[in-house]
Amino acid sequence: AATAAFYALLVRTRAPCGVDGTFCAAREGVACARLRAHLHGHLHGQAVATDLLADAICDHLETPHPSKPLVLAVHGPPGVGKSYFHQLLAQAVYGAAVNEDDETRDGSLLAGATNEKENGEETDDLRDAAERTNADFSFSSFFEYANVDRLVNYGLKGTRGGKRHLSNSHDRVCPGPDCPAYKIVFGTDYVLSEADAQSAALKNAILNHLKSFPASVLVVEEYDKMGCLARGMLRQLLEKGSGDDAEFKNSIFVLEANAGFLTIKKTLDEETQRGLSFIDAEESVDDTTPSPLVSPLATTKTQRFLRDLVFSKWAEEKCEDIADTKKAVGAVDVFAPFFPLTKNAVVEIVRAHLDARVSDKTDVSLNGDAALRSFTYDDETVLRFLVNQIEFEGEYAIEGGKEAPATLSRFVTRALRKAALRESESIFGFSSLERNNALGGKHVRLFVAPRGNELVAEVRTESFEAEG
Repeated sequence: AATAAFYALLVRTRAPCGVDGTFCAAREGVACARLRAHLHGHLHGQAVATDLLADAICDHLETPHPSKPLVLAVHGPPGVGKSYFHQLLAQAVYGAAVNEDDETRDGSLLAGATNEKENGEETDDLRDAAERTNADFSFSSFFEYANVDRLVNYGLKGTRGGKRHLSNSHDRVCPGPDCPAYKIVFGTDYVLSEADAQSAALKNAILNHLKSFPASVLVVEEYDKMGCLARGMLRQLLEKGSGDDAEFKNSIFVLEANAGFLTIKKTLDEETQRGLSFIDAEESVDDTTPSPLVSPLATTKTQRFLRDLVFSKWAEEKCEDIADTKKAVGAVDVFAPFFPLTKNAVVEIVRAHLDARVSDKTDVSLNGDAALRSFTYDDETVLRFLVNQIEFEGEYAIEGGKEAPATLSRFVTRALRKAALRESESIFGFSSLERNNALGGKHVRLFVAPRGNELVAEVRTESFEAEG
């Protein structure tokens, strides 16, 4: 009876979508809308890739019985958002990119689907039943893997006045335990003596994952450098959507590579030099456009180049018959070019990092009494200063958006540290790095120093908005 009660409770304490490795509200169109909003809101400077990829993913998600996994190949220089794309994709399809519209598998709000008893007492009952049964089941492993303690309260952020509140997206860990079906593997080639072992290891890693999670987001980095054996194995998986008792036709494969970025840059240069003549006469484009504007014809041309580039590289290696090489390349549904980041795109990336810093610094739940009362900055001058610290070659950022976090650490964190030292000295009569809450509860304004060589954080008696 105890065993039966345990398994009955286990079934009732079902992990929500995402956490159990299934897509959230894929058929209802919710996942598609969530994906488009998430990509357009966070993947700056890549409108072409965003539209190409979102269209293909939405078609796949809303197809009841796909014949094969969706295979996306993303190409471009480092630091332009290729890896960020598949992280955003995982967050969107596994439901970790939303706030109060947090859905369960059937699209209903999880908060409404979880009652008070299920939030507390049922977990205790489940533990008690597990302790009374000798079934061959590691309950501690289940709790560690699926995190049931958190599942029954999933999407809830504590209590206030006896009422539970929906969590925000920051409470959901993806990549991490809230999207275990999201996996990244590396396809880099190895020395010949290791080829067999590496191919077997790659195959086992992929198949074991797909057996556990048939609706996976599986990323293969540097896929164009895969060795012959590994590439042959991957081709069979992508063509059939099954293997070794695993069926994963609902999955999404993302193949990532840097190859072809010089031609991608050349395409963007040519489009710019042509004066964006493809834009309708009535449309207007100003200097603040964050994404490069590339004609459909140029996009198609670039996609075909990437396809032919991969085919030529693989054909030269003569791993298999040309027909099989064509099948391998043909298994890719979309080749998506990621363009170099222009200054306008970098501005949006820096703004996003700075706004996240503002949010964190004023969050009492993160910082306690060290949290700032408010943290504001002059949008135009501070952003311009930070972007000017990033290295560009001509029109494009050399390292894409990679420099943004380090730039903020160098200038914003330094400004706050100096302000804290000044405030500590004014309060206690001496400067102390040990007192990390000197700015806690204060209104702080960030601006460019008069000499223009650094940022300065200044404590004000009231918020900047109130002063205005």
